[in-house]
Amino acid sequence: MDFQKSSAEKNFFEDQLPKFIAAFVGADQTPPDFLKKLYYGWYDPSVLVDSAALHLHDTRIIACQKRLQEILTSTAWEAVEEYRHLLDERSAEEREQAFEAGYKSAVMLIVAGLTALKKE
Repeated sequence: MDFQKSSAEKNFFEDQLPKFIAAFVGADQTPPDFLKKLYYGWYDPSVLVDSAALHLHDTRIIACQKRLQEILTSTAWEAVEEYRHLLDERSAEEREQAFEAGYKSAVMLIVAGLTALKKE
């Protein structure tokens, strides 16, 4: 059976299909209840986080906080804490929107790949 008749088919079998298969490497490590946990909001992606890399940032942040607290008045320190809190809230909102956009994009890519191309 000759599957590589056209250049599009050849491209699919030689380039796109291997990449698609590679995307599923490690899928056998997916917990059996992954989708259920994701759907109900019980999935904790922190198991995939490189905590050592984050710890390097934490150490520098804590050192900076200590220096600031030593040189600022209590009123100025309260303003800095309020500012940090506002930045954290905005950052959390931005991450939520980025996750939602990424998830929607992934779903649209899957759906687009499952549908036939419209002939123009």
